[in-house]
Amino acid sequence: MGIRNEAVVTEELVKVYEGGVRALDGVSLRVGRGEVFALLGPNGAGKTTLVEILLTLRRPTSGRAYVLGEDVSDPRSRSTVRSRVGAVLQESDSFELLTVRETLELYASLYGADRRRVDELLELFGLSGYAKRLYGKLSGGLKRRVLVATALINSPELVFLDEPTTGLDPAMRREVWEVLRRMREEGVTVFLTTHYMEEAEELADRVGFIVGGRLVAVGSPRELAERYGGSKVVRVSGLDRRAAEEVARALGDVRSEGDGLVYTASDQRDANRAVQTVLSIAPDAVITVSNPGLEEVFLKLTGYRITEEGEVA
Repeated sequence: MGIRNEAVVTEELVKVYEGGVRALDGVSLRVGRGEVFALLGPNGAGKTTLVEILLTLRRPTSGRAYVLGEDVSDPRSRSTVRSRVGAVLQESDSFELLTVRETLELYASLYGADRRRVDELLELFGLSGYAKRLYGKLSGGLKRRVLVATALINSPELVFLDEPTTGLDPAMRREVWEVLRRMREEGVTVFLTTHYMEEAEELADRVGFIVGGRLVAVGSPRELAERYGGSKVVRVSGLDRRAAEEVARALGDVRSEGDGLVYTASDQRDANRAVQTVLSIAPDAVITVSNPGLEEVFLKLTGYRITEEGEVA
């Protein structure tokens, strides 16, 4: 498929900062039009650098990048790219004294958008009841809704969202997820960066894992589970402290998750062995066996987990 038929194409993209820091190291990627693509990785992996290059905010050291068929390194293409995309890079404090409606109207004036678009977005994102509320008085979840709405004011074909739910509690995070689902319904291509595995599993058609500036895997959540699977995930709950300690010693390589334990088995036979081991220690334990999710895939690929703060552990 040609470059102009894709939303995003990068070819061996490299970015080296002053001091020799290699933020991107040969990233080649394709994102189709109309899909939700999630780029997963810990803090410092290169996610934001990639987005900033695609938004024409930074120049790559080498390699090529195309957005909606336009070469982002060509100065003649930059205004075209910026007029056709939307972006939420981080929360802004510059709207604190504006109402929600005034914030959207400001963006409408900057992009020359029809004022009717403001009413459409207020309705789409459930913000009509907050239209006269000051942005600075909104909850974190509502602020994110407003920021995403501003990114859609020019009816973009592609929207970049750089860790849009970082710092939000689970309830607020799910509010933003609903907003992103509505964007999909509008036919907008979404390029999402995150370090939340659950977020990618809930929203993305395809995901890519980036670590140390290199893409280590790309595919749908199901494809990645199958490609790097064979393993099974055994989750155990309903254990008292003594039983949990004994199970951990018996299985060896377990991790805590909520009020239970998780063991990644190498195959079905290993999963069956783990189940029998747990039941011999705690006959009343609650056990589930499932295929690996993105967290297990990432762990297998890199040997690391990503914490809630976006760090590797």
